[in-house]
Amino acid sequence: MDPNKLSKNAHLFAAGISLYVVTVSVNLQVPLYSTYARAGNYGNGFTTVVFAAYISGLLCILTLLGGISDRFGRKPVITLGLISSFSSTLLMTLIPHMKTLLVSRILQGIGVGLCLGSATAYLSENMNTVNPQRAAYVASLTTSFGFATGALLTNLSLLYKFSLSPLSYWAILCLNFLCFIFVIITLRNNIYSPSIKIIRLPIFPTDTLVFHLSIMLAWSVTGIIISMVSLQLAQYNLSQWIGIVIFSAVGTGTFIQPLAQRFPPYQSIRIGCTLILVGYLLLLLGIYSSSVVFVILGSVMAGSSCYGFTYLGGLAAITINSKSQEKSRAVSGFFLFAYIGFSLPSVVVGFVSDLIGINYSLSLFGIVVLFSTITLLFHLRTKESFKFKK
Repeated sequence: MDPNKLSKNAHLFAAGISLYVVTVSVNLQVPLYSTYARAGNYGNGFTTVVFAAYISGLLCILTLLGGISDRFGRKPVITLGLISSFSSTLLMTLIPHMKTLLVSRILQGIGVGLCLGSATAYLSENMNTVNPQRAAYVASLTTSFGFATGALLTNLSLLYKFSLSPLSYWAILCLNFLCFIFVIITLRNNIYSPSIKIIRLPIFPTDTLVFHLSIMLAWSVTGIIISMVSLQLAQYNLSQWIGIVIFSAVGTGTFIQPLAQRFPPYQSIRIGCTLILVGYLLLLLGIYSSSVVFVILGSVMAGSSCYGFTYLGGLAAITINSKSQEKSRAVSGFFLFAYIGFSLPSVVVGFVSDLIGINYSLSLFGIVVLFSTITLLFHLRTKESFKFKK
């Protein structure tokens, strides 16, 4: 590769790697959740509250500060996101405790919220490509890979040497610091616009409720896998598989996106809803039979929907049904439903599991998944709102 070309693209690589750094930090501690909980004598309910705390920081940025990088420029906002992410990992490295994890999760959400929109916008503005969706695809690929590999890195570190602050924490700290320096040196300063409003509330276009509910259902299963299924695997002394299960649930969707893009939105969501139901049934079978194989298969199928068919289909539907000047706010509304689904069911199932056990609570949620899937599939089949506006 031409060294000059490589040098010219260094700032794009910096923006991309910043997305990976803030997302890989999010699931870094998941394999040790049950260990931290037992050490502090906390139940599943509080553990899932800690897990969901990440969403509070993220949604605060996405829903209330959506215009912050337009106002102050991309570079300072990306830098601030890296600082927040670094602080979250540093806290857990120095003070590996459940209460510290609560604060760390909020900081992780803030870091992702600041970097996600800013770095994606930076790539879109600076990538020389004829395909306008190229930047979004690069950002999606990078973030999905980050979310998928955090827990896997910690699992590998724990296999080498058990510690409440494993080598993966230190490795990501170093990577975060180097990325921070790289961003400071290479990223171009954007002209900021003081007149732009920072607060941009999300909107919900007419006739898109089915798409919002579909992504809420899909991401709820991902949240359950990362939080509750991981806790149950730990109780079965199968913690070493948690990273692979999470990688299956998140990474599969990334690899299947090229296939999902070939289907029209409504058909993509139908496929996604079916995959969610079949995937969750396989998860339950794996949990009740203590079979990691079925758990992984269920995670693969659910991930194909969560970050593949339902994700891309719903996003396309929302974009098509919204006016050009409202697309960014409509997408924010789509993600608002997605992240509520990602967090709220996990918290409810967590507290219910403290009363009746994880297996029974997961089975009850399975009934919710079953009826929700049937309702959504029937709605998609009969309602004409999927014949999108042009």
